[in-house]
Amino acid sequence: MVFKLKKWWARRGNPAAMHGGNSDDRKRAAFAELERAFIKYKIPFTVIGGRGFFQQQNISDIYNYFAFLFDSGDDAALIGLLRSPFFSVSDMEIFQLSFFDGDSYWEKLMNAAGTDEYWKPYYSTIKENLNLLERISVPTLLQKILDESEFLSVIASRNNSEQEISNINKLISITIRFFEQEFNSLYDYLTFLKNSISSFIEESQAAIEDKSNCVNIMTIHQAKGLQYSAVFLYRCNDTSQSESIKARSFEADKNFGLLTKVPCNDNYFGEYYSAPLVDLFNFIENKKSRAELKRLLYVGITKAKNYLFISARENKSRTNKLNSFIDLLTYALDVDLMQDGFTMKGNLNFLVKSKSEHKVVNHLVSIQVPLLRDIELKETIDARKSDNRIHHHFLTEALDDHSKGEIISATKFSVFKDCPLKYNLIYNFNLNPVLHSHSHWLKTFMRKDDYEFNSNEQRRIIFEESNSKSLIDPDIKGRIIHRILRAQKPYEGIQKTINNLFGTQKYFRGKNLQTNEKLREELVKTIKRFYESKEHIYLSSFSTYKNEFEVYCREDDYYLFGIIDKVLFAENKITVVDYKTDAIGKSEISERGKKYLSQLYFYSYILKRLYPSIPEFEMRIIFLGYPDQPFVKKLSENDEIKTLSDLKSLITSIRNNNYSVNLNHCSQCIFYINNKNCIVSQNRIKVFTHNDLN
Repeated sequence: MVFKLKKWWARRGNPAAMHGGNSDDRKRAAFAELERAFIKYKIPFTVIGGRGFFQQQNISDIYNYFAFLFDSGDDAALIGLLRSPFFSVSDMEIFQLSFFDGDSYWEKLMNAAGTDEYWKPYYSTIKENLNLLERISVPTLLQKILDESEFLSVIASRNNSEQEISNINKLISITIRFFEQEFNSLYDYLTFLKNSISSFIEESQAAIEDKSNCVNIMTIHQAKGLQYSAVFLYRCNDTSQSESIKARSFEADKNFGLLTKVPCNDNYFGEYYSAPLVDLFNFIENKKSRAELKRLLYVGITKAKNYLFISARENKSRTNKLNSFIDLLTYALDVDLMQDGFTMKGNLNFLVKSKSEHKVVNHLVSIQVPLLRDIELKETIDARKSDNRIHHHFLTEALDDHSKGEIISATKFSVFKDCPLKYNLIYNFNLNPVLHSHSHWLKTFMRKDDYEFNSNEQRRIIFEESNSKSLIDPDIKGRIIHRILRAQKPYEGIQKTINNLFGTQKYFRGKNLQTNEKLREELVKTIKRFYESKEHIYLSSFSTYKNEFEVYCREDDYYLFGIIDKVLFAENKITVVDYKTDAIGKSEISERGKKYLSQLYFYSYILKRLYPSIPEFEMRIIFLGYPDQPFVKKLSENDEIKTLSDLKSLITSIRNNNYSVNLNHCSQCIFYINNKNCIVSQNRIKVFTHNDLN
């Protein structure tokens, strides 16, 4: 059947393969044979409603990745990760890895990376994700490990690639929904995956939007209401399990009562016999089973529009199993399966239109049905051989990137709103982290009169603001303040909390005493000012709220993600609160608040999708230097429409690699060279040497 299917598939179009038994479990087991055959002969396929989503190898590979990130001592997870499409390390290379020193495979990989160039990129990638585990959410990290590896490329090259990629997208959605539930951690996620992989086989595989370019494998029950150009009924000599009463079994029936076979004359070690009532029950059940089998056969046959292939395994005894499709067909048609074929004849009524009237016409129809026992390989079409009948059309125009599943964060959205070109330089060319990593060079370079980059934004990167006299890294200060506000520490315990942080966090170690004391004073002063403000009293008056609220939603074929400092819930109103540690003057609050509005529009848009019944949304930006002067704005319908328009523009630019320039933002942009021109408009990017950076 496989060879015949390949020949038909290569020439025709979209067929369906259905199993011919009557038990769902047995049909599902037979699907594995079809899948292996299709993969062998490179026939694309999809399993319609196929169970075993969590048992797919790709799901196990992703589980191994996170299991190792959770416990670096899990050797089985690390070996599975290295062998997976994430890294595609061969078994021989893993065997060679075992000879390196180390009590665990992670230690062996660490030592191997220090002496062998081959292992360095693997170690570097995994180490980076280990460090990110505590800093970003699991859904975001999942998207990262998929994007940075060849995982999707590998599975996209397989014959059932559409199914496997759809399964990955389904897992991403499941992961996002899982972490939308409060208090779920990576441990909970791994426990959920492990339990699902080991015991939950009922979860169906992901649906594929376009099923027209592959063979659809399904049960006959799932084919109801559908039709296909060709239908293959597979293993039609299989039988279903009988519902009859067997020895040492019981059946409770509302009409017959308790039914079972019993021993004769108390001979419990001898043969068990059925009472006449049991025989009557078995007779009725067999009649029902055979009637259901006939209905299934009818459904399977009538799903074919043009071609019907019936496949069965020939028995040595040349007899058909009772209660099978082949048994029904040979009995009804009086067919000798030892022949090369047979003819079906019969009178059929056709409804035809003659002029303006319809009438029924009876015709004798004769159909020749071949019986094939051996299918030769020569009947297949070798895709490697050229066919002069095929006219090739070469696509020479530019190809657009239509990737799906991007995760758009509030920060990305805000940067794109400032300038699409700036977004391209930061997120595609990755220039911003380079500037951050060499901030000591920027500090030195800023003292010169000829600024290479825009001086205002340089100072915000290094000192947060040009008029700030702080010796403190603003990023560290902001993280500590947000951490305390998230935990809602009482004012009396703030000093103790800060002291504990100074003793445990590595970014305080090695700094001089003056810097540490200065930082402590500023932190206490800032938080005290906020706690004593009217704004804090107002925020504390809400009984329903969420701190550090992670929100996700799907928009078309991409995802929106954000972490909101605080969300207040009232009966008909949601308030989005964003804390800012910017060291600005009081007169600058309004101007700076407008710059942050795009982020809050983004947050409010997601919340509007999650809570559609809430009519009113308010945004409050609180600059902790002036907590009683909040920047307040209400979300209007026009704001919501504009946000959606900007989102679609962002996605279109990403997919088409088209990043325009917002000239109005140039004066505030770090990529504004010499305070005169955009770095890209100059068609140059200065390459700095190590001497320049030192």
